[in-house]
Amino acid sequence: DDRCAADLSLAYASVLTTTGTLNASWIDFYGAKPLAGWESRTTSTHLIDLSRGFQSLWADTIEKQRKKRSRRAQRMGVSVRRGNADRDLKQFYEIYRNRLESWGETTQHPLKLFATLLDRGGDSVRLYVAEHDGGIVGGHFNFYWKNTVTAWNGFTTPESHQFQPATLLYIECMKSASEEGFATYNLGESLGKPSLVAFKESLGGVVHDYTILRRQSLLGKLATFIRSARTLRRAS
Repeated sequence: DDRCAADLSLAYASVLTTTGTLNASWIDFYGAKPLAGWESRTTSTHLIDLSRGFQSLWADTIEKQRKKRSRRAQRMGVSVRRGNADRDLKQFYEIYRNRLESWGETTQHPLKLFATLLDRGGDSVRLYVAEHDGGIVGGHFNFYWKNTVTAWNGFTTPESHQFQPATLLYIECMKSASEEGFATYNLGESLGKPSLVAFKESLGGVVHDYTILRRQSLLGKLATFIRSARTLRRAS
């Protein structure tokens, strides 16, 4: 309710007073009214209902073409298993870093963040990897909390697309989550990419709008100003 949102805004605003903090942001999944002093934008995710069981989802919701691709991946020798924080994480991170660089993305999470999350997260933070011919060709880094699984980062190598590891990764992660009693699989923001939206809907995802609220500290505003000034100098 509104009181809860107000308390949260105060809690997050207090983070802005800590040394070195540039900005604070939080997700309002249920769409409360805007809060004074916070920038807000509405975006959407796709949610898959796991509560009726995976067999029902497989039979009635997942598109036929996706099921074919997951079976093809298995026939071609792709397998999915839960990964570990040592060798598996490093290989997944290389795939993550290379894919972001190929898309022109200059900002990446450090390997230490992934390692710390796995180390401290227990069963609430998991890495699943797809293997082919003894090598890791993709992976999913997911969060498990209360009755929801949130897909945070998922990548496969371009060379492995012929084996369809991406489809099998989603199918196996959804199946495992359903068998463990999770009710919802949150596929995350689609970044306005129609192909990604179509992929999520083919798995049974239903669109859900939510709000992201963000506020900069004084240090964050200064950093933004400096970056903007540098960009203008380069352009001129």
